[in-house]
Amino acid sequence: MNIKSYLKITAKRHNRIVVDDDILAGMPSINGRRIPVSLILSCFKDNMSIQEICSEYLLNEEDVQSALDFVVDLLDYPYQEDENEIPIG
Repeated sequence: MNIKSYLKITAKRHNRIVVDDDILAGMPSINGRRIPVSLILSCFKDNMSIQEICSEYLLNEEDVQSALDFVVDLLDYPYQEDENEIPIG
């Protein structure tokens, strides 16, 4: 399994996150919005609040929370070569 497959498997656990080769070249993004998860993280790095992020990018709190949950899953369940080793939920 490659890293792109791993991202897609992880995204399936988060209905507001999509990893699609035709959307932002496969970068994890908010479903239907073309806003990358990395942008949400950058906003937090810049000390923006959830409310500010939602207002600036016309998102709702569930979108932002799902982006954070997605990243936590990526960090909690490290990439494994064998997809059978990845916890499903």
